Amino acid sequence: MAPPFPLPRRAAPSRKWFLRAGIAIALGWMCAHLIVAGSPSWAAESGHEAVILGQMMAVLSFPVVVLLAFGLKSKELGIILGICACIIAALAGLVHS
Repeated sequence: MAPPFPLPRRAAPSRKWFLRAGIAIALGWMCAHLIVAGSPSWAAESGHEAVILGQMMAVLSFPVVVLLAFGLKSKELGIILGICACIIAALAGLVHS
């Protein structure tokens, strides 16, 4: 006989949570690093202002990428979005150089 209420789902093992968190933080850091590394090529004359802009963008993008990569219900979709953000940041640095 089935219980009168739905049983709660089992929580994921802590190793998987730590692995997902580690991957999410690594992807967020890589995206922020690629933005800052590619930002000096955005300016025509002085790269200093472009680096400051790149740092501001990196500070904004790091928590966004970490939350997307770790917080989505679908584990694969979050990691894929994090990888796509890193690829876009790398291409932005290559296109302007």
